[in-house]
Amino acid sequence: MRKLLSILAGIILSLILVICQSNTGTNEKKAQSLNLSDETSEDATPHYHDSLVPLATTIQERRINEQTIIDKSNTDIEVYLLQHDYNSLSSFVKTEIANHTPDTIFYRNDHFRSYNDSTNSWTTMRYPDNYAKVDITQFIPPGEAKQFQFFFPVSPNSHKGTYRLDLIFQNTTHKSYYYVSKNFKIK
Repeated sequence: MRKLLSILAGIILSLILVICQSNTGTNEKKAQSLNLSDETSEDATPHYHDSLVPLATTIQERRINEQTIIDKSNTDIEVYLLQHDYNSLSSFVKTEIANHTPDTIFYRNDHFRSYNDSTNSWTTMRYPDNYAKVDITQFIPPGEAKQFQFFFPVSPNSHKGTYRLDLIFQNTTHKSYYYVSKNFKIK
């Protein structure tokens, strides 16, 4: 009985925290949301003058056919509508991904890289120690598009630079992997 009461108390406390955080987070995001795509946003906060400029997108399909691996460039997946949302505690990149392949694909993983001008190289960005990355599988059926939001491990005080969002998708037969790299610049 004691165990049951402690479990119920934990569930109730968790629900209260989730409700409070979602209300606070929604209000903060509305107040500080910044649309940094090519179009100007009417609800952008005026004291932010930075802009996100979409750059090249590279999509590579890797097929596993018996014992061989076939690499080819793929234009059947589109990445567009980049937006950068951040507040004082966290930063996110939102994007829309369209699937023009004949198969349903599902999201496997993501990570960000930053570009270093002096060494002409890309460095994988580290997530904070207190961040627990949870990749929830999301399916994109053929001919459809879905919006994704990715935690962007960058400080709001020093976020200017060139970045790359690397994504991995897989089709439902597990025979094709899609490696998507979307470059963008925040100035």
